[in-house]
Amino acid sequence: MSATSYPPSSDYPGSFDAIECGAIAELNAHEAMLCGDLDAEAQWRELAEAYYRTAMLELPQ
Repeated sequence: MSATSYPPSSDYPGSFDAIECGAIAELNAHEAMLCGDLDAEAQWRELAEAYYRTAMLELPQ
């Protein structure tokens, strides 16, 4: 899998970083679920949601 590159923009400099971190947190949540660690899964999902909220705040309205 190759990383998708996004054009730089001064309008939303950190939003794509936050989205990428959210996606990684979701993958970790899925892995925790597969391992049966429901507490870790919940924590990773909460972190993913926080990253996505951050990304949405950084996008132009």
